[in-house]
Amino acid sequence: DSFQQIMSFSPQDLRRRLWVIFPGEEGLDYGGVAREG
Repeated sequence: DSFQQIMSFSPQDLRRRLWVIFPGEEGLDYGGVAREG
C-alpha cells in the first residue's frame, strides 16, 4: 500500500519533491489539479 512505500524512503528522500502517479490518469497537481487529460 502507499503508506508502506512512503515509509520505506529515507528521511533525505522525503525532503525531495513527491510525485504521485495514478495509473490510467493524467493531471498536474500544484495545490489542486491544474490540468486533467
